[in-house]
This record gives sequence, structure tokens and C-alpha cells, in this order.
Amino acid sequence: MCFPVWVLLCLTPFLLGATTIGGLERIPSSQPVRPSVSSLIEKLLELRRSLTQGSQPVFPAPAGYRLPWAPGLSHAVAQAPGGEPTHQSLYAWDFDLQYELVLAARGGRVSMVRASERIGGCDSALGGRANYILIDHGDGTSALYLHIDYQGALVQEGALVAQGDAIAYSGSSGLSCGDGGWAGPHLHFQVERTVPGNSRSETIPVTFDDLKGDTPVAGRSYVSANLPRGLLARALMRMFPDRAARGQEIYVPPSRSLLAQRVHLPTAVPTATGTPKPTPTVTPTLMPSWWFYPSDRSSEIPVPKNPPPPPLPEIPVPRNPSPPPATPTATPTPTG
Repeated sequence: MCFPVWVLLCLTPFLLGATTIGGLERIPSSQPVRPSVSSLIEKLLELRRSLTQGSQPVFPAPAGYRLPWAPGLSHAVAQAPGGEPTHQSLYAWDFDLQYELVLAARGGRVSMVRASERIGGCDSALGGRANYILIDHGDGTSALYLHIDYQGALVQEGALVAQGDAIAYSGSSGLSCGDGGWAGPHLHFQVERTVPGNSRSETIPVTFDDLKGDTPVAGRSYVSANLPRGLLARALMRMFPDRAARGQEIYVPPSRSLLAQRVHLPTAVPTATGTPKPTPTVTPTLMPSWWFYPSDRSSEIPVPKNPPPPPLPEIPVPRNPSPPPATPTATPTPTG
């Protein structure tokens, strides 16, 4: 039922054009073609282009940001700019995307991509191991999409993307804190000043067009209006809105949890004289290699380089020992 309508929609501009050309033969040369017909043709052609191709990617990108997930879906803000425990000095948001499609909040050129990290947790030692996508907007600013899932990038460096294009799947790679010390899949989004070769730089404030110029706040949910371009992109987005996690969420003991270090650690201990005694800085414990890859190395048994000498063999003891020899008695000497 939809196929004939689609064909009719595609052929309508040409049919109208043929009708107009045929009508020109019957219209005197002193009477120009009415502009209403020409404007109708242009509108239909523009409609067809928008349905089949959508807006072409532009670099530099036009101004305006939209929420970076599929339209019509609602997601909550877990952490807002300046929030605890990791956004004190960042103008950034954490959205609770659970291994879902991430859409470009604004068009631009993909400048940096990393999707090779497999694990995530709440230990500060994982701070530099998050997967990410960095999109250069061409006006001195770039957008960072952080904690992408392992092998979750859908774009390559140098690609041009438009607003609403699918660029990745969210995940929990790197320093990704959740309740109880577990990694929490989410999307960290920030806009920063473009520094060639660097994925992190000074963050800057932005607003979102689908929120009428407002900014999201922690604890509230928002519905995206970031519509992907083209019918094919929209169809693929509906077919593959999410996927199973490919990375690994690891448990971090409370002693190594970033939440415990940043929130529950006292800042000073008062002494008898009333002078506060500063608490020494806690150095996070680095996790051994077997902690990073438990599934790959679970069957390996470590062998020491200098093994201890084998124990001496034990001398067997008989269960039924022979009786001790009898004590000889003295033979009496005959007297004569």
C-alpha cells in the first residue's frame, strides 16, 4: 500500500513538470507561466530530497545542539555540571543511556575515535581508559561523547556527520561510577574548546534547542527531539536502538572506589589543641593485570620464577614393628 504512494510522491514533480511544459504550448507567448505552479514543483522537489537524503552534513556546523539520543525517548540526568563526584570542575552531563544509540548533538567532522577499551569500574586507576568520540564543529568547539562501549563506535576519524546521525553505542568503559562500586553504563557529554590532538580541554556552557534553549538538571528526565536525517537512517535507528553490552563491568571494592575516596573520606582530624591535622592523601591502589582481564586469564596458574626446593622424602614407618630382641640371661657356672 505504501509503495504506490511512494512512487507517486517521487513522480509527482516530473508529472507536474510535464503538464506545465505541455501547457506552455497552449499558452500565448505574452502570458508567462504562473509562479504558483513553479513554487509547488520546488516544494515537492525539496520534500522528496528531505525524505530520501535529508540535510547534507555541513562543516562548519550550524549553531544549535539537541539531546544526543533517539527522538521520543526519555532519559534522566545522573550528573549535571558541577555535580558530585566527577563534575566539580566540568560543564558536562551524564545521561543514563543503557547501551543505546548515541546521536550527534550537532554536526561536524569526527576528529578522534577510541573504542578499544573493554572494561569499566569505579577505581580512579581507570580514569584514562574510557572510549570516546570527539566531533569538531569547525568553529573552535568540539563535542566529547565519553564511555562508549567496547567496539561501539559507528563512525571513523575524518567522517562528516550531521545532527541526528548515529555515531556510537553508550557503555561503561573507563572510570564509570555507579551504585555500590559497580560500573554504570551512561553517556558523558560535554562541549569543549578545540585543541588539535587532545580529547580533553576546557569545557564551555551550551544549551539545547529541543529544550527551548534550556539546560538539563540532575534528577530530571528529558525527551529528545533529535530527528535523524533521511528515511533509511530513521529505519535503522528503529531496528537497532540498543544492543547487548560487549564491555565488562567490574566490581571495585569500597577501599578502591572513587566514591569512597571523594565522598566518604574525612578532610581533617581535630587534635587536642584545636588545630586541624590534615589527612594524608590516599593514593589509589593500582589493580593487577589479572583484575583487568579476568575472563581471559582465569585458567592460567602463575608459576614463580624461583620455586622453592622440593620437600625431602619421608621415611616410611612400618605399622607392625618387630618385637625388640630378648635380653640374654647369664648361664650359671658349674661348681666342682
